[in-house]
Amino acid sequence: MFRKSMSHSEGAGHYYFENGFRKVRPYHTNRYAFCKERWIGKSLLFMQEEEFPNFPLKKEIQKGNISINLQPVESEHAVLRQGDLLSTRIHFHEYPVLNDNIDVLYENKDLLVVNKPSSIPIHPTGGYCHNSLLSILKADRKRSRLYVCHRIDRLTSGVVIFAKTKKSLQKIANSFMRRKVEKEYICKVVGIFPSFPKTISCSQPLTYVNKSYCVPWRLKSIQAKEKEALTEFSLISTNETTSLVLCKPKTGRMHQIRAHLMYLGHPIVNDPVYNSPLWGPGRFKHGPFDIDLDKVAGHLSAIYHLHSNDKGGGFLTESSTQYHDPTEKEKLRGSLSSVKKRQSRNFHDSSTDNTERNIDRLYNCEDKTKRFNLEKENDSYYDEDCDRCNNPKPDLDKHLMTMYLHAYRYKIPSLKQFKAPLPKWASAVDVTCDEAL
Repeated sequence: MFRKSMSHSEGAGHYYFENGFRKVRPYHTNRYAFCKERWIGKSLLFMQEEEFPNFPLKKEIQKGNISINLQPVESEHAVLRQGDLLSTRIHFHEYPVLNDNIDVLYENKDLLVVNKPSSIPIHPTGGYCHNSLLSILKADRKRSRLYVCHRIDRLTSGVVIFAKTKKSLQKIANSFMRRKVEKEYICKVVGIFPSFPKTISCSQPLTYVNKSYCVPWRLKSIQAKEKEALTEFSLISTNETTSLVLCKPKTGRMHQIRAHLMYLGHPIVNDPVYNSPLWGPGRFKHGPFDIDLDKVAGHLSAIYHLHSNDKGGGFLTESSTQYHDPTEKEKLRGSLSSVKKRQSRNFHDSSTDNTERNIDRLYNCEDKTKRFNLEKENDSYYDEDCDRCNNPKPDLDKHLMTMYLHAYRYKIPSLKQFKAPLPKWASAVDVTCDEAL
């Protein structure tokens, strides 16, 4: 599985702003996936019936939107082989993000540090491509080459560090991998957080039920690998209904702070996952509690896919990526090379070679618009066969696009510390964070 990459040619000039949101006009794009082991020897029709039942495969083939090794498919009975590159052309509707300023906190020849607003993912993923932090910086601030050093959740605001060179990326990435980076987050939680002891450590292992969420205790009912995690918490202030808490994660697990706070009985006030009512009153008590995970999973999956594109059954939506960045081209070529080495049976090398030639055509085209629209030259904002065009969805409530968790301060060895101003929800307190440290 490959992560999603964006095409800058469609993003620049195609943003628009409405009702406090940054939006992207719909556009046609391609999704790619190499043939998975479970698809080998299976027809496209079988694949559609088993994994994408709502996708109009026959109609899309007739329109020329389905290809194998960049060659249009003529029949739904086409059989997939090991190493095949499957692609589908879709009319893509990105989800909006809040139109908040992205302030630069620090910049030199090696680094760019920004204060990320809530609602924006760091890199293209799911229902976001141009509406990602990387893409917005590229379009608005002309930062054409940035490398992601670390990640924070889409709903989390605060410090995000980008490297401008591979050398600086390697240096910073090593600091994160060796857990040498000092990280401090501010959050607002339910209830009166304990003030004694001054520092409360939570070392509960995290069991990841799926990619949507984790449970901060051991589970015997599912086969999932536990991951060690350690977070230190201290109270900043409280109004006896909610508390402002300083969080120092010592490991870097997904949802670590959020899950540990639920374990301590003080989930983040507006956390859509770990303060969901489906957890029941147990989320307000210290320690593990009994819960019907099947019941919770359905609800949390809906939250996770709230902003995902084509959740109703798009083709390749869980297995695909887009390749329009030169660095992604090299990853794709490397993958093709490794496929050749792994082949355990006779395979038509010509099809793989042809795929490489077609990939070169995609990237060697100097005109970016032509490169992006190699199969179809004319794009439009409206597609008469697109369900999202014909059944537009209302904007989400803005309150659902933010969470009271803020990456406040990062300190990297041999570099200065980077600090983001407090958001509005954390600024009206009696004690400043610096005084509490």
